[in-house]
Amino acid sequence: MSKTEKQLTEVQEILGKQITKLRESLGLSQEAFADKCGWDRGRESKIESGKYNLTLSSLIAIANASGMYLDINFSKK
Repeated sequence: MSKTEKQLTEVQEILGKQITKLRESLGLSQEAFADKCGWDRGRESKIESGKYNLTLSSLIAIANASGMYLDINFSKK
């Protein structure tokens, strides 16, 4: 596995945990949150478990479904 692939896996897992916390803070089930995002519960499960490579449009859908603004930051290593 390349360095980039490892980083992708790490980021997917971190995003998955953050999305789970966000959904739970809204008091929504995976199915209800997935419906608000425009996809099914199976995809939501993959997202939250870090096994789905999110696109920018998916991240925007999550932000919109949760009433949040998508804020992306880059930082030095």
